[in-house]
Amino acid sequence: MFKAIRIAILLFILFMVAMGTWLTRVRSTDWNDSLWVTIYPVNGDDSAVSANYISKLRKDTFAGIEAFVAREVERYGHTLNRPVKIELGHPVHEQPPAIGEARNVVDVMIWSLKMRWWVSSVTGDRDRITPDV
Repeated sequence: MFKAIRIAILLFILFMVAMGTWLTRVRSTDWNDSLWVTIYPVNGDDSAVSANYISKLRKDTFAGIEAFVAREVERYGHTLNRPVKIELGHPVHEQPPAIGEARNVVDVMIWSLKMRWWVSSVTGDRDRITPDV
């Protein structure tokens, strides 16, 4: 009985990760709507220099990314007014999970799940964007 429950839980996790990946791919490659991108600054080395740089970041710091993607989308024949909308999220003070030393397939899958969990915990509901289309 325990084996069946364990397999069912693992299959459910696999299903949820696969669906999340598929939905992300479908939603981000159809070019029907703008792709919303939120950048969360992370002070990776926990230094004062990095903290100072992060404090000076503004949304217009990333305007070059939007311009570049708009040029490329137009070059490939799509007509989308603003293909990418860059937002600046709140600075993240918690470090992302480190990948293990072994780096075999199982370790990478576990790290990927930890990374997804970490992302959902640091972004939360406070940064949900309502499109102003």
